[in-house]
Amino acid sequence: MQKRTFILLLALTTLAALAAAFLWGLAPLLTPLATIHDGTEADLIREIWPLRLVQPEWVSIPPNHYQRWEMAETLARLIVVFLGWVTTTTSLVRRYLRSHRNTPPMRCTQQPLRRAVERFMKLEHHHCRPRPAPAAVRELLR
Repeated sequence: MQKRTFILLLALTTLAALAAAFLWGLAPLLTPLATIHDGTEADLIREIWPLRLVQPEWVSIPPNHYQRWEMAETLARLIVVFLGWVTTTTSLVRRYLRSHRNTPPMRCTQQPLRRAVERFMKLEHHHCRPRPAPAAVRELLR
């Protein structure tokens, strides 16, 4: 995996986690409680939130039954979002590091240097007249 792809996937994962935290995780905390209801607060919770992580019976008995439930539900949802983000980020980092561990060193370090030297030599021959080597270099080459 290339570095740009890794950074892009990491940013998208973080943005998705933030969106899930605000749109799904904080929803119980931001939803106002309907005051006109004939049943108990637990029945109202079941009616408003048919899919929930924390059951109303698990939270302590009134007063403030709904407030305690919404705090527990919000915390549970944020923990789920955080664990999902940590799992995804960890797998992305492991995949990125694994892809760099398997690349041969010739491809990573020496090949670009070799290409750069070859390009430089071609440019030097096209644009400049070849100069004779200095005497000290000629001595070493003998």
